[in-house]
Amino acid sequence: MNEWQRLLAARIEEQETLLNAARLTGRNLDETETERFNALQTEITQLHAAINMHNQQQENFRAMQGIPAPLDAPLAPTGGIDSPEYRNAFLNMARGIAPTQAEIPLLQNAAHTDGGYFIPTTLANQILNLMAQNHPILTDVQVMHVRGNFTINVHTGITSGDAAVVPDGGTVPTEENSFVTVSLAGYTYAKRVDIPYAMRAMAIPAFEDYLVSELAQRLGAVVASDMVNQSDSGKIQGILPFVTDEKPENNLTYATSISYADMTALMAAISGVVGTSVIYVNEKTYWMQLANIVDGNKRPLFITDPVTGAVNSTFGVPVKIESAIPDGVVLAGKPRTGYILNYNQDITVVSGENVTHLRTEVVGYLIADGTPTVADAWATLKKA
Repeated sequence: MNEWQRLLAARIEEQETLLNAARLTGRNLDETETERFNALQTEITQLHAAINMHNQQQENFRAMQGIPAPLDAPLAPTGGIDSPEYRNAFLNMARGIAPTQAEIPLLQNAAHTDGGYFIPTTLANQILNLMAQNHPILTDVQVMHVRGNFTINVHTGITSGDAAVVPDGGTVPTEENSFVTVSLAGYTYAKRVDIPYAMRAMAIPAFEDYLVSELAQRLGAVVASDMVNQSDSGKIQGILPFVTDEKPENNLTYATSISYADMTALMAAISGVVGTSVIYVNEKTYWMQLANIVDGNKRPLFITDPVTGAVNSTFGVPVKIESAIPDGVVLAGKPRTGYILNYNQDITVVSGENVTHLRTEVVGYLIADGTPTVADAWATLKKA
């Protein structure tokens, strides 16, 4: 690594330090930090240009002398998709800025077979974390990352022969287990983000936040919605249609307002399954229904944190806001017992120019499949 590369790595590392300090405290860069970040970006651009010029001069000299190019270019950047260099190259590519000579090998090495690019690990984690913040059901269920189609047997219980007292000279009972066979394929979920040419002037942190937010909000919304509501065959299977078909007695109803007794009946419906219980509602249903429930002593059943406004729990069961749940519906379940979600392929990004409309088009997509596994693990409460 020559002096220019060391300087480049140091400047990129300082940018990462500024970004990480802001992320740890959940804030944007302040004015001083933004000014320093942009100054570093100017230096990084200048260093890239100097490295490119040096590489080009070396190539011209070798061509004039008839010397073959070395296998390892002397100033080629190093690092994979986790490196700061690739992160910057990726974000510049995504907003339509042509890669420098130093960035071209990085993008080529990270090219996906479909023509897109593997997203930097840090960005992928930001997107997945934001998806989970917006839609807690995405991480409450059993999540797998198996490439390709697969079939798995899910243990649902012991039909007979469970642990028992065995008398002297007796025989230990033979255990008979019950399983459900789950086959998962993969369905593509995609979101296009249009980047106007004017956004190329944005600082990298601002553009990064914009891209992460757009992809996370829309991809998270559609996957979570299908997990809850989808009834079409050949797609991710939804919990609500599954309960209606497989366990109709777990579809409980209320008249006009949800009562204390309605909630205890809902929790009783899933009491026969092992696992950790969770209650899901959308925000409107929480404030219109659950927040108004009182017990026999007129005390609120659902307590909200007065400082943060976050919903806590009731009966010791976490209550989570999940926008994929329809209005007026309460979904109770043991999600890790009752649903499997598999990411056949993690997030991939494809970028292309649309010169006619003066914008860069970025498409982020993932491949996923999911299905409910145990009908007894879910119950719903709906308006009659």
